[in-house]
Amino acid sequence: MDTGICSIEKDKNMSTNYSWTIKSMDCYPTYEGETDVVFNVNYNCNGYRDYSGSTYYGNIFGSVGVQHDTGSAFIPYENLTEIDVMQWVFDVLGSGSISDIQNRVNNQINEQINPPTISKPLPW
Repeated sequence: MDTGICSIEKDKNMSTNYSWTIKSMDCYPTYEGETDVVFNVNYNCNGYRDYSGSTYYGNIFGSVGVQHDTGSAFIPYENLTEIDVMQWVFDVLGSGSISDIQNRVNNQINEQINPPTISKPLPW
């Protein structure tokens, strides 16, 4: 189930719009006295670009492990927001991986606009 768009960024150089969404979370039913503790987050980075009257799309699905640090504030599962969880994802990925993922989405789009290979009909 899609939880919606958490953030949209526009790559000014390529005119690609990116959105990051949380697709699902895996939880421990109980962990260190807490219930429904998230340990894995599945996300999508989607991108689209309008070019020459058409819209082109790219998508990367990923997963990151997260952990609750004993002694830090625990947010009950029912009180989590997509922004909270997306921040966890971004913290784990770091800016280098975020840029890499967006570049991979952008490359998918570029290959649709300028395919590196094509299939042609047989000449006979």
